[in-house]
Amino acid sequence: MKLNIKDRLVIIVGPSTTGKSTLARKIKREFNYSSTIISYDEMTKKNNKKSSQKTDDELFRTQLLEQISDAINNESNELIILDSTNYDAEELFSTLYTVRTWLNYRDGITLIKMDLPLELHEEYIQKRFGNKSSDYYPDILQQRDHYTSLEGSLNNSYDILTNNEFIIENPEGLKIKFKMTGKNI
Repeated sequence: MKLNIKDRLVIIVGPSTTGKSTLARKIKREFNYSSTIISYDEMTKKNNKKSSQKTDDELFRTQLLEQISDAINNESNELIILDSTNYDAEELFSTLYTVRTWLNYRDGITLIKMDLPLELHEEYIQKRFGNKSSDYYPDILQQRDHYTSLEGSLNNSYDILTNNEFIIENPEGLKIKFKMTGKNI
């Protein structure tokens, strides 16, 4: 499959362990220009180090939007990649809507939805967690079930807020082309 990125902001969504972070790093590496990755996982790790309590959702969302705002306002960032779980339809809509309205972002947004077949997803889980896979599997399966349901972001369209949407079933061997203004890579 070929992924054509035309927009400055790329948002990658899907349940845990579907290759979002790997794809984000691959996009950044192949872009060859100034870019940044905003990662839910990294933000969560940082917040958990500061507090043993579960991160307050509203505080986390505020921090996320501040990072997105900083990245957008930094003109040296020619590409911004948001590596996000956002498997819930309302949560993703809220993020996109806030970026468009509160941050007044008018440039293009490419949305990439990860949709691995169950067997491949299980393989990724095993690779990441090894013999502890069974500890994480129920939570990840619950995320996956929600993501693919009517309330999940996979089966909902966000075309009024995004410019391009892609569904990736297997990120391995994915060809990435950049067709941004002034750049054809």
